[in-house]
Amino acid sequence: MERVTWFEAVEFANRRSLRAGLTPAYTISGTNVTWNRGANGYRLPTEAEWEFAARAGTTTQWSFGDTNGNIDYYAWTNRNSNGMTREVGGLGSNDWGLYDMHGNVWEWVWDRWGALDANPATNPTGAAAGGLRVLRGGGLSSVPVLARSAHRDGTGPVNRDGRLGLRVARP
Repeated sequence: MERVTWFEAVEFANRRSLRAGLTPAYTISGTNVTWNRGANGYRLPTEAEWEFAARAGTTTQWSFGDTNGNIDYYAWTNRNSNGMTREVGGLGSNDWGLYDMHGNVWEWVWDRWGALDANPATNPTGAAAGGLRVLRGGGLSSVPVLARSAHRDGTGPVNRDGRLGLRVARP
């Protein structure tokens, strides 16, 4: 899915939850969104969860190593995308079988944009306030370094750029 705002991404997660008979993860009232952490429905991953999944047990810059020599096998970037989003799974997966964690579309996560805590907790959820939301993964027009597992960016939650998408998680 691409060209979705952050608000549309959380609404999608709720609708998918309802279709599956699960409790939606979010309460949405206008632009106020709260996360019910006890819900069993689909949701956006936290930034920490996203990076954990992207790394697939590695500590390297990308899930496939520390150099971008093989990036064209794993990621749609400015080197090989021809400026178009691609169907998920068209390139290699990481060691956990997850596709397109690097490149293709930037993925919305739950967290607000802000400084990272110097003493991170287990699965932190980012800044408590702020107008921007975090994006992860790099995109089809990104240079390879922006598709690293640790790279993060932020934008307004109403941005509907064609390079923005989502991935959902479920407890």
